[in-house]
Amino acid sequence: MKPLSSCALFGAVRALGGIKDALILQHSVVGCQWGSLTFRYAGKPYDVRQASDVIYDEDVVNGGEKVLRKALQEAERIFAHCGAVFVVSGCVPNMIGDDVDGILTTTEGSQKLLHVKAPGYAGNIDSGAEAAYLALLPLLRAAEKKQAATINILGIMNDDPYA
Repeated sequence: MKPLSSCALFGAVRALGGIKDALILQHSVVGCQWGSLTFRYAGKPYDVRQASDVIYDEDVVNGGEKVLRKALQEAERIFAHCGAVFVVSGCVPNMIGDDVDGILTTTEGSQKLLHVKAPGYAGNIDSGAEAAYLALLPLLRAAEKKQAATINILGIMNDDPYA
């Protein structure tokens, strides 16, 4: 990450923030949650579908997988109206080797679970947004019927002052 370029996690959160039927669940430390909330509150603060499982010191030593499993259960209960949960993993779970994909594969529930690997040190805000868009590809489907004169713009969400 270059100074003043922000981190990949922030880019992923920003890219996913405009999806109305989804929860962003950050698998990271609390500082990432608070930092990325600044993007969300700039737009519509009454419509923030973002949570964090908050990895603590003991989770760094013992692994954060139990914390993620519990957070997914809570997300199913509290955010049942969301059709998908985007688990955005940050620096710490990447460094300690949490098997996020394995947990998502073995978690049962009604929501679609999608992992966006976005450790901040692995890129900048742009590469994080790209990781989020690539992770969304399995959810895309062909349009049922072609609509004339429409444009699909990716990357603009409700907090973008230029939108």
